[in-house]
Amino acid sequence: MADCIRIEVLVLPWSLNAGRVMRAVAQVAAELGLRIDLECRAVESEARARSIGFLGAPTVLVDGVDVVEEPGGVPVLGIRRYDGAFGMPPRAAVEARLRAAAAARGMPCATSARGG
Repeated sequence: MADCIRIEVLVLPWSLNAGRVMRAVAQVAAELGLRIDLECRAVESEARARSIGFLGAPTVLVDGVDVVEEPGGVPVLGIRRYDGAFGMPPRAAVEARLRAAAAARGMPCATSARGG
């Protein structure tokens, strides 16, 4: 879908919050009025984690860019910690990365998203 922003949620095969993360990301995109192509993929091995630079679950990529970039981050097959919390990237980071992706594509975007 060329007119959609591609979002990948990378999780562990045993992740319990993949659905919650997917719903939260989809909600932010909807509030911004953006069309997205949302996919969830499991990272199943240390080798795969290293090869893709996976920094833990969940990792949310918008058009291939992590919503919370961590230069020098060490790839790990484990749970990711965001600003002292496990399991969910900050809503503001998701919104900012979606806005940047929309701007790069010349896509219109709502001026504010509810709740964040």
